[in-house]
Amino acid sequence: MSRRISFGASAYKDFNQWAILDKKTYQKIITLIEDINRLPF
Repeated sequence: MSRRISFGASAYKDFNQWAILDKKTYQKIITLIEDINRLPF
């Protein structure tokens, strides 16, 4: 089951900045989102 992921405006801006400036943090966030999506509880 795939869940819809939503970000607040400032969180989305931060997320995009990490994609550019801090790829390690960005990848950790992606991994966390994937894990939550796969095993939500």
